[in-house]
Formats: sequence, structure tokens, C-alpha cells
Amino acid sequence: MTLYPAKANGLSYTDVDRCVSVTVTSTALAVATTANWLNVQTWNIAAGIRPIRDATDPARYTAVPEFDFELKCAATETITSPAIYGIRLAPFTYADQNFTTTHATETFDLNSHNLLTGDGPMYLSSSTTLPAGTSATQAYYVVKTGTNSFKLATSRDNAIAGTTISITSDGTGTHTIADAQSQTNPDNNTQRYHFYLYGSLNAGTTITLGAQTAYMERIAHSPLTHYYSVLGTSGTGAQTVVIRLCPVQPVEY
Repeated sequence: MTLYPAKANGLSYTDVDRCVSVTVTSTALAVATTANWLNVQTWNIAAGIRPIRDATDPARYTAVPEFDFELKCAATETITSPAIYGIRLAPFTYADQNFTTTHATETFDLNSHNLLTGDGPMYLSSSTTLPAGTSATQAYYVVKTGTNSFKLATSRDNAIAGTTISITSDGTGTHTIADAQSQTNPDNNTQRYHFYLYGSLNAGTTITLGAQTAYMERIAHSPLTHYYSVLGTSGTGAQTVVIRLCPVQPVEY
């Protein structure tokens, strides 16, 4: 009979080189909230990072149950009331609306459009001719620039990064932007990012970072979550904080 040693820890890192990190200033950790996250486009400021989905290998981390969440700083910094949020996509319906364009600023104009950065896919149509640089068959994603204006990108990642399309004319006729609910592929239906509170870090108490004092907590991962973010109030402010996620998965003998 062969005996196998008990597993002290049934989880281990997948590939350490596939861990992801983002560097932010500590003052930025308190900027984003569930109310203004997408409205003011604070995505990168609030340390939203994508540890699970890999464009070249989308199924790679589908079975990852947990990850190690790490915070470190080269100088002394305290973070009060730290919390971790997950950002997920959920179906979003948008009533078809008519818009105009200002091609000089490559902006789409629609009063009180109520669109947020990342919304999509959306499709354009025109009673005559669409603005040059757009297509009725291209799926677009919104970049909100104001209450009455927005720009468009050709992918959700481009929208989050602010990489928008160029338009060189205003077109003619009546232009309409529509959601994708009528598309034949339900996976292409329009979706919107939403915040989900995972809970407090360090049981909601203050996290103190220093030159060789970091913080780490193991977090359960939801396969539906695309990005994670930490929000909190910084102490000294304007310090450089590194946030790192290391996915873990079951170990098999």
C-alpha cells in the first residue's frame, strides 16, 4: 500500500509570472466610488486590474478558486477602512436614440444620454449616411465624455483605455444608436459594468504599509468578475502603492 502525505495547503500559484499588478498613488485609492467609477472614468486611478481573463488564452483561469491580494509601499502609508470590490458585466437595455456628431472633436452628441464608459456593444444606423469613420456593421463601446456627449471605441478594453475611433464627417440624415438586444447572438447583447462589494480587507481595520511591511489576504474569486479594485482612505497621501493579485488553483498529486 502506498501512502501519500496530507496536503498542508491544497492551493498553490498557477504561474507566478502570470500574476498581475498595478501601481497607483495612495491618494487615488479614495477617489473612485460605486457612484462615480465609470461616470468620471476613474478606472485606472482606482486600481482596477484584470487577473483572470487572458485574451490569448481565455479559458486559462476559469477554474481558479482564489487569489492572494497583496499591497505594498516603499514608504510608510496607512489605509483606513479598506474594502475590495469586484466589477462584473450585467445585461443592459438601451432604448434607441437619435444623435448628432461634431467631427472636429470626434464627439457624438445626445442630450442626457445616460450612457457609461464600457457600455456595449452598441450599433449605429442612419436614414441617409453615417459619419465617415463609422459602420453599421461594427460593434461599438461607449466612452463617456459628458452628460450630453460621448465617444466610441471598437472594443470594451479600448473604451476603458480611452482609445476611441476617428470620424471625419458628420454624415447626413438622422443617426441612431441602438443596443444589441436584437442581435442574433445573445452573447453579443449589450452589457454594463457593475460594482459588487466583496467585503472589507483586514476586517475593515487600518492597514499599515512600510519599506518592508506589506499586506496580503487570500480572497475567493468569482468567475464572473473581470476586474478587482481596492478602495480606502489613505493616511499620508501621495505614496506609491503596488497592488498585486496572484491567482491560485487546486494542486493535484
